[in-house]
Amino acid sequence: MEFDYGIEGYEPRWLRGCRVVRTEHGERLRGLVGRVLTRGWVTVDPATDMWSTQCPVLLDVEGEQVEINHKGAFDMSITWNTIDPTRPVVRHNLRWSWRDDIASELVLLRGRPVRAVDLLEWFVHDDNEDDEIRDIAVALTIGNTELVIYNEADDTRLRTGPPTPWHRRHHIG
Repeated sequence: MEFDYGIEGYEPRWLRGCRVVRTEHGERLRGLVGRVLTRGWVTVDPATDMWSTQCPVLLDVEGEQVEINHKGAFDMSITWNTIDPTRPVVRHNLRWSWRDDIASELVLLRGRPVRAVDLLEWFVHDDNEDDEIRDIAVALTIGNTELVIYNEADDTRLRTGPPTPWHRRHHIG
């Protein structure tokens, strides 16, 4: 069994590369366009009230919950409707909770429609460009703001704004 992060019912399916992620999840990601972001959750350590970036980010888009997580340098998991945010995360004898009011990026975008979904492929130009596996981020344009869910040092992070110059955009919908 894959590592479940202490999240009941969660079975990440790690994928690598833009083409693989697009083939596996492109149609369902495209289906988020036109729907409204109703809530977004991250895990929080109750002792510090700080976001734990090692667990997935959950986005509820009018009843369709997408769960995005990163590990290592290039692995991304996208799952759908498998995590119950009312249940605690129990990991290493710690008990974390899901909160929808910690990540300001998610709070500010709540109630706005998803206008576009893109995969962002991190790249460094070299001679073997087509053969490399690259880190993948998910970008959702919500209202007039682009929300990027990306990998940073084996953590799943959020930011708003356009992609970096080191990202190549692959439009999904």
